[in-house]
Amino acid sequence: MRITVKNITQILFIDIETVAIVNSFAELNDTAQKLWKAKANKWINNPFYAGDVQYDFCYKSKAGILAEFAKVVCISIGYVETGNNQVTAVKTKSFFHENEKDLLNMFKHFLENDFADTGMMFVSGHNIKEFDIPFICRRMIINEIALPDILDLSGKKPWQIDHLFDTLVAWKFGDYKNYTSLDLLCFAMDIPSPKKSMHGEDVHDAYWQNKDYKSICDYCENDVISVARLVAKLSKIKLHINCKYESRTDVDFPAF
Repeated sequence: MRITVKNITQILFIDIETVAIVNSFAELNDTAQKLWKAKANKWINNPFYAGDVQYDFCYKSKAGILAEFAKVVCISIGYVETGNNQVTAVKTKSFFHENEKDLLNMFKHFLENDFADTGMMFVSGHNIKEFDIPFICRRMIINEIALPDILDLSGKKPWQIDHLFDTLVAWKFGDYKNYTSLDLLCFAMDIPSPKKSMHGEDVHDAYWQNKDYKSICDYCENDVISVARLVAKLSKIKLHINCKYESRTDVDFPAF
């Protein structure tokens, strides 16, 4: 996909935040605990001597990346506006809901009404092919939600998913030996870091301990903005010197 000033306005930039499905290892039922131990043993130095404290620490740090043990708590999207061959604005919006099924249905409804045509619309994010989109699809299936066409990639050939622009894949240039984080790539490209007040490992406690849902959405939207700026830079599209960044999130966060 060759991105130009004209078609960058057809891109939906996306990022998600996920957390472990319960707060701690102890809250899992016996079957889930057994399955988690089997999964976590590859991260624990000596599983034979591992105790619940180690499994709990591993659960809180790793479970959020596994769709079988985690859930989606925020999906942020963004799009750009252009003028005079420059990006003049980056606008974002977040989907948040305490009930994951409702959240996923809200996002699906948006896709089917505004981004249904894979021949005209594109989706971009950092590592979306390996993480964000597969995670959303798995959680939709677990929640018994039919996949929207733009996300249903099963059985499709590489040329049938040209509507996906993954900045991680673009940066690899065919080199698959290393993973480059969004934060590192932004540093290399002289783009402000999206990790200002929060990092990925902070999301679990922000959700389960602090109930700081707004900060999670802000963090997710910052990633979306960074991806939009990164795509523009990779495509040699200028950002206007007074480029505006605007959130259109209208969510009533639960009060505790």
